[in-house]
Amino acid sequence: MEKYMAMRSPRILLITTIIVLLAAVSVPARGERASLKFSYTSNNLTGNDINTWIDSYNLLWKDWRDVKGGTLQGQFVPINYSNGLEIELRIPLYKGLAINLAGSWYSSSEEGSISFDHAAGSQSEEQYIQNKVTAVPLKIGLSYAFVLPPFPRLSLLAGLGQHIVFVSYDSTNNYKSIITDFDKLFTYQINKNNEYTSESLGFYANLGVELELLEFMAVVVEGEKVWNSTDGFKGSYRYEALGFPGGNQVQAGKASLYFYDSDHIGTGTFYNLLAGHEIKPEGQLDYPLDGGPIQGPDVKNVRQGELDFNTVSFKLGIRFKF
Repeated sequence: MEKYMAMRSPRILLITTIIVLLAAVSVPARGERASLKFSYTSNNLTGNDINTWIDSYNLLWKDWRDVKGGTLQGQFVPINYSNGLEIELRIPLYKGLAINLAGSWYSSSEEGSISFDHAAGSQSEEQYIQNKVTAVPLKIGLSYAFVLPPFPRLSLLAGLGQHIVFVSYDSTNNYKSIITDFDKLFTYQINKNNEYTSESLGFYANLGVELELLEFMAVVVEGEKVWNSTDGFKGSYRYEALGFPGGNQVQAGKASLYFYDSDHIGTGTFYNLLAGHEIKPEGQLDYPLDGGPIQGPDVKNVRQGELDFNTVSFKLGIRFKF
């Protein structure tokens, strides 16, 4: 956190200075009442580690097809957050200064599958991946509103404060291999289900313009910058390895979310992977998660999985004054 503050504090200091200077040279807003604002909010959020993993696994299957030969169909789909709705309560304190409490909601749920038939005709493989993210950002901060003297119904707004986000992330990752050998059919399956939650504390700053249409209603246009990244995801998992020699393996418990590189197909090429483990993965993985009969790939560059909520957004809203 100290490193984070050291990087961000110059920006926060600059924004604070701008607000103070504007307040010193402007006309205080007219007598203000508490208000409630509803805003349509754009964002440029990405899926971060989730989408990096998804893109890498699409590439992995293409490389696997090139190694084995055969027919590959389908693809995994990266997450894509929709634009959202923000609700903000503004409580006046003194001559244009107010406290602001706001909340919004982001979500994305995407699924995709890949099927691969080997050229030899004796094996087919399938993998299905679904990712679902729900994020609830909350904001608490101060803002200042000041009227432009030539335009008594037009006010400029500036604010900053804390940005808190609560995140849930659910993932399903199922793999199946069907092999025909000496007229016998063998089916092997690995099913993974994880449910994670986490939260993080960051900062926001915004600038906007408000046009009063009626005594009780105004239109607001704003731009906002958020600095906030979330890691430390923890939650429950269920792991099934079915059809393998030695019997079926089923395991459930608590896991942490990790992002790392793995030589998943044994060709010496490392691919990005986002997965849950009871203990930090290192060296060579075994399955099930804390040990088992199935030898997994080599791994490196292990760190906590992360979702980035740093964003620049533009908001169009209607403010209702009580």
